[in-house]
Amino acid sequence: MRSQDRARRAGTRPRSNHTLETALTTMRDLALFLMTHRGKDDWALVDVHDTEAFLATLPKARKRRLTVLRQFFRFARSQHIVLVDPTRNMTVKESNGFRGRTLTLDQQRGLFRRWTTDEYVHPHEALVGMLSAYKWTCATSYE
Repeated sequence: MRSQDRARRAGTRPRSNHTLETALTTMRDLALFLMTHRGKDDWALVDVHDTEAFLATLPKARKRRLTVLRQFFRFARSQHIVLVDPTRNMTVKESNGFRGRTLTLDQQRGLFRRWTTDEYVHPHEALVGMLSAYKWTCATSYE
């Protein structure tokens, strides 16, 4: 809440109440998880395995929850509440690949033939199509 006041005084956009409530809810859930499932009642006892287990309870919320945990443990470390930040080397583990539908190989070949041989295809269609196919090929070759 102090950061909200600071942001208002500075003329920048403060965090919304909903954002703060979500962060507090995440921290409450972590505290309950640690007490009920891990038998820990001190922040200094939290380790990487505890945070991984907590994040695994809601996999779709992992990215947001990990952000909140990083913020908290960074603060806790600066206040000497914990000695080690258990979230320091954790990753989001989210795939960067395309998840949508793709064309079959025969459909791709048909489009390629159309773009390279059909004289009635607009040049912009052929250019955009070839560039997107090239980009997709480059992106998948690095995975």
